Amino acid sequence: MPGGPVSFAHLHSHWERGSNENTNGILVIDELGFQVLDRMSAHSLFKVASARYERSSTIITPNTSIREWPEMLAGDEVLATAILDRLLHHCHVVHVDESSYRLWEMERRTRTAGKEG
Repeated sequence: MPGGPVSFAHLHSHWERGSNENTNGILVIDELGFQVLDRMSAHSLFKVASARYERSSTIITPNTSIREWPEMLAGDEVLATAILDRLLHHCHVVHVDESSYRLWEMERRTRTAGKEG
């Protein structure tokens, strides 16, 4: 499972089979919020957050503010609150309100190429 994208349902079923990966290592969830989750995926994310709560580290790079999570999680405010409760307890929030690094790098290369030409 390491190194590739998986669905939350797949991730949760992996834990239900009794894998040690549910409490070992760091889970990185990148681009959360890029797409709205359906109800099944949102519930699977809750199960993943619950399984890892106070047991192991999880890093999430969301594309939305916390206020927008209910909408992202199938419109379920209660579920969003339950997930956020587990994720935000004992956490460090790093708020980055900057442009995309990839876009910044592309603009820098474009400016450099313009100066050379």
